[in-house]
Amino acid sequence: MERAYSILFVLYIFSTALTALLAVYAFNFKKHKVSISFSVLMALVSVWALTVALGLISSTEEISSVFIVIRMVAVICVPVSWFIFVINFTDRRDWLTMPLIRFGFSLSFLSIILIVTNSIHGWFIEDIDFKRYGLFLVEEFWHLGPYYWFHVIYSYLLIFAGMVLILEKAIQLRDRYRLQAAGLLIGTLVPLVGNIILVFDLLPGTKVNYDVLGFVVSGIAFLWVIYYQDLFELKPIARQILFDHMTEGMVVINNDDRIVDINPAAIQILGIEETGIVGKRAGEHLPDEVTIALNSDEGNSREWVKEINGEVSEYFSLAVSPIKIKEQLLGRLVTFNDVSEQTWLAQQLQELAITDALTGIFNHRHFYELIKIEHDRAVRTGNFLSIILFDIDDFKQVNDTYGHLIGDQILRNTAKICRDEIRTYDVIARYGGEEFVIILPETGEEEGFQMAERIRKLIEGYVF
Repeated sequence: MERAYSILFVLYIFSTALTALLAVYAFNFKKHKVSISFSVLMALVSVWALTVALGLISSTEEISSVFIVIRMVAVICVPVSWFIFVINFTDRRDWLTMPLIRFGFSLSFLSIILIVTNSIHGWFIEDIDFKRYGLFLVEEFWHLGPYYWFHVIYSYLLIFAGMVLILEKAIQLRDRYRLQAAGLLIGTLVPLVGNIILVFDLLPGTKVNYDVLGFVVSGIAFLWVIYYQDLFELKPIARQILFDHMTEGMVVINNDDRIVDINPAAIQILGIEETGIVGKRAGEHLPDEVTIALNSDEGNSREWVKEINGEVSEYFSLAVSPIKIKEQLLGRLVTFNDVSEQTWLAQQLQELAITDALTGIFNHRHFYELIKIEHDRAVRTGNFLSIILFDIDDFKQVNDTYGHLIGDQILRNTAKICRDEIRTYDVIARYGGEEFVIILPETGEEEGFQMAERIRKLIEGYVF
């Protein structure tokens, strides 16, 4: 029996050191509330484990009783600290209302007062039977007071409430985060099961408070989930929920250009299958524009046009941002921001700026921009360039006789006649009131004259 308690003593010393290291490690991330609460939780568990170990090697029952009181103070505080950790971990700080905080701390403070003064009234623990096995003084049996059961119910309610919150958030994770959910379940259930076994004496062969080992498993599980499964954020559940519900498409790519995460918005934007894409190379499954962006300067954005059946469907701004921790590049974040509305608005404004409002053809100002371009091209290539300039004879009489509405309609019809007759790469613009101009690239004088004569005859024979 002494050998068994020797092994158990070593395990408690190991648990003390491990949980203390976890507390210190978590405290390094003290800018996050969840880290502080996790650090406090692990520090309390460390005290719990240490006092059990020191109680085992106590020389007298009086000294062991002192360690029991210190241990019970930590035991009282652990469920409260654990619940606060869960609140921060799941981003449910709205639960921490001032009345609830006052009530919770009042009960904990009352429990601490009762355990410290327990030797006077025995409400918490009526008596403890000690038995020595060589070097070790073992708490063979506890005679529990009436308040102890109130403390047990209160603690279980806190643990159960925290478990419900974690499960509620865990089920919101998608399939590839099942490992995280498994870690959360282990971290939640192991200490609870261990404590139930101890309180209800389900393993009577061992009388030592071994349930603290459950919290050690919990600490390791939570540490694995928080710091190993997610390198970019301390709260993976909250981060993933935010990531999944962003309307902006996001793809995380590691240094080997492999996809390590993609949110539903990006899947919908890219029109790809989520199944199996994580772990694949970005260049094989993402648009060419993404590959170009990844090879360019980080942080710069570029336009990506989504086409369906050869027609433009949407416009996106594509940007690549580095993901770094302490200047070490871990990967890159590719974002797709829908700018269709802005792009279409800009196109409409551009069209309005270059279009004659009455006839729908180019205006006088844009004609000068185009003729410069075509002139420079003709000079560069040595090709011909012709221009047709014409107006409508006696147009003032039309307006005076029939009114300006009829005159406007004649201008529109004239523009349509010309637009239907010229080639696709020819340009027609309204030069003035009833004046029109047509640019004919790669067209000589004779061909230009023939085009002008055809248009003249069409207008002459048209019934307005």
